[in-house]
Amino acid sequence: MTREYPFTGRSVFKNQRKLQPRYIPNELIHRKAQLKQLRNIFKEAIIHPESQHMKVIQLIGPTGSGKTSTAHHFSTLLEREARRLKNKLSVIHVNCKLEARTRANLYRRLLSKAIGRDARGYPAEEYLSKLLEHLHETNKYLLVILDDVDHLIRNSSPEKQGAGVVYDMTRLNELDLAGPAHVLGVVFIAKDHSFLELLDPSERSSLGNLVVRLPHYDRDQLIDILEARAKEAFRPGAVSRNLIEYVADLASGRKEDPGDCRYALDLLLSAGIKADEDRFEEITFEHVREVHSSFLWGISAEELKDLGAHSIMVLRAAVQALRSGKSAYVPMKAVHEYYEILCGARNFTPLSYTRIKQLLRELDSIGALDQEPGKGIGVAGATLKDLEQDLSDLEKCFKI
Repeated sequence: MTREYPFTGRSVFKNQRKLQPRYIPNELIHRKAQLKQLRNIFKEAIIHPESQHMKVIQLIGPTGSGKTSTAHHFSTLLEREARRLKNKLSVIHVNCKLEARTRANLYRRLLSKAIGRDARGYPAEEYLSKLLEHLHETNKYLLVILDDVDHLIRNSSPEKQGAGVVYDMTRLNELDLAGPAHVLGVVFIAKDHSFLELLDPSERSSLGNLVVRLPHYDRDQLIDILEARAKEAFRPGAVSRNLIEYVADLASGRKEDPGDCRYALDLLLSAGIKADEDRFEEITFEHVREVHSSFLWGISAEELKDLGAHSIMVLRAAVQALRSGKSAYVPMKAVHEYYEILCGARNFTPLSYTRIKQLLRELDSIGALDQEPGKGIGVAGATLKDLEQDLSDLEKCFKI
């Protein structure tokens, strides 16, 4: 049972950081296949770096599919293996969306990270030349990861300051006058392949065909990830299995970016913060609904006004059933029972069961309700409290 407790500074969390984007867990659940693929690509290069050609890889996946986490996790594994083999290897990860707005800025970042101090004052190509010289002089090898590279290419200025990045980075061996470049590979991370349309034919050709794909997570995979993170982030008893399943339902059922793990983790984190604000020992479904509705536009009273009195009573019945059941979903039978009680109390002739099913589908289509096959009726676009307030206002208008 969820209990409110006197404010003593106690929290549902034991470590919020475990739910934040920068945290990379020791094990990446449901990304072992992609990590294995990357290891196989670089298996020989890490053993005999001096005799290998530079690899060019595309890491492609939708928002929240774990691209950055996979790249960071692989970097850690690669550097650990290099140390074991006594090879000097560094991995430089640049987020092109946050750190490099232009081609010259990107190359300056790469050189600065490699030498450990800020580098300034060179033309774009010279930053790369200086980087390659530094690697030869120190006998070091490098893996370059360019995250959100599609953002840099897509948002190039009219002077095309971002153009040429793919061409330059895939031809580092041609820039290195001292011999084969000490760059084991370049990993280009992007949401999809649409950025290829902005490249000229020579750039597209230079990318090659080494592609590691990360599909979006499905509901069951999100549950596995959320359960693992919840164990690290929350006190025992603060999050129920049913609540984790509900968060996974919301994240996997989004029209835009379905299966976005980052969204699911943000939802769980924000719901936990809300539970702390409300001084609860356990995160409730209403906490999740409140946070989820703040992330969305939600359902407005204006949209409900066009539905009619019976739709409003069906929605009221669903809210009452959810309040009574204290769960994320209730069966349609429960909604129908509450609807008939409301009709009796307000002197309305009940509609048929078939007609109620139709009204529920209409309410689902506008986002007022959330119908999940095999689970029942829920609310995703607003909190029960907010929905009850909207319904009270509408009932006055319709004199229900």
